[in-house]
Amino acid sequence: FQQDGTRRAFIQFHDTDNTLKLTSEFGNLELRAASTAGSDSDTTYLTVKAGGNISVGGNIELANQKKITIDNTGGTAKDLATVNGSNQMLIGAADLTTIVQGDSSIKLDSAGPVYIDSDTGDIQFQDNSNTKIRFNTLKGDISASGVLYVDHISTGSGEPAENYISITGSTSVFGNITA
Repeated sequence: FQQDGTRRAFIQFHDTDNTLKLTSEFGNLELRAASTAGSDSDTTYLTVKAGGNISVGGNIELANQKKITIDNTGGTAKDLATVNGSNQMLIGAADLTTIVQGDSSIKLDSAGPVYIDSDTGDIQFQDNSNTKIRFNTLKGDISASGVLYVDHISTGSGEPAENYISITGSTSVFGNITA
């Protein structure tokens, strides 16, 4: 396609790798469709911008058991997000460190239970990269640095709670302690 004698865009079928190429040589490439089926309005829903950024003006829908992947620094595709055959949404890849980061807060919200699972048995809550609370899920141990506030301790087995509590450092008690 030419404008004022200068080629601006072209469509090409590349035989070598069976690829249809749509090329805009002087700007963005837009895919448009009617905003409502049967109408003749042109609404841009996908734009490939000069420089490589992609803008989507609608929902991105993936079929079940399809995924969004990204290449790591070595060029290997890694899962970013997928919905598996059990209808579970997975974020990240099992062989990749996944960090969820926010400028103000991050909220986990569920209509059901919230599970935190570590195959190593080591779950840590950190503040500024310093571990403040650690759970050893293999042993059932909890350790904390700082003040631990407990409203009620029960072993559930009828055995004295002191058989299950180990305190190092100073202690302060408010209320009654019974064995």
